[in-house]
Amino acid sequence: MTRSLGFPAYFLSQIEYYRDCYERTQSEQIEPDENIPDLIPEEIGSGRELKLAYQTLLLAIALGLLTQHSQGDYQFNGRSIGKNREQITLALATEFTFQELYRDLEERIETFERDFIYHKLQEFGTSASYLNPYEVKLLDHLLLEYNPLN
Repeated sequence: MTRSLGFPAYFLSQIEYYRDCYERTQSEQIEPDENIPDLIPEEIGSGRELKLAYQTLLLAIALGLLTQHSQGDYQFNGRSIGKNREQITLALATEFTFQELYRDLEERIETFERDFIYHKLQEFGTSASYLNPYEVKLLDHLLLEYNPLN
């Protein structure tokens, strides 16, 4: 891939990083056109891991595996993991100390039935007005993925 593009591979990761930052901070007024294909496929960038970690985080919150303490801290099994969902996602995807927690969350999510997950995601979508546009987009994707009619 890098030979055909004519520049080193580390440029791809930088481009992917900035694209992910842009998608997370996109304003609500700007609607991305879904018909424009992406130049860098998701499979080769770091954005894929971040997106999967973000989806796991949203699923865990929707299913009640992660609870929010009165001061805003998210907790899992009594352990505080942070306040900011974006920073928690980045830690889940990249930090070695969070890998066991990430694996535990994924295993717990797999124990739930798909219909139950879909129902909880719908409830979460209607009650969570604090989600940013990127999180809403991920939640819509999760609803499509867990839809029992698909």
